[in-house]
Amino acid sequence: MNGAVRLVGLLAVFAAVTTMALLVVHRAEEKRQLVDRIEDELRQQDQQLVDYRYLLIERASLSAFHDVENVALEQGMQYPDDLRRVRR
Repeated sequence: MNGAVRLVGLLAVFAAVTTMALLVVHRAEEKRQLVDRIEDELRQQDQQLVDYRYLLIERASLSAFHDVENVALEQGMQYPDDLRRVRR
């Protein structure tokens, strides 16, 4: 009887340890997936920041062209009616 109780106790401990080990493996896998997802999101954010910077540069260059055009028109400059190619 004493041996049977001991065997049941050992089996219970073995089952508990096995269950805990499987839970640890499962949590580690979940953590790895979350880290991968975070890295993907960070890469996407970095690309969006690069795109945003290019858009800011483009907007600034268009704004600068518009400002030059306004100053030229204020000074009475205008586009020529007939354009000719000048050869050197």
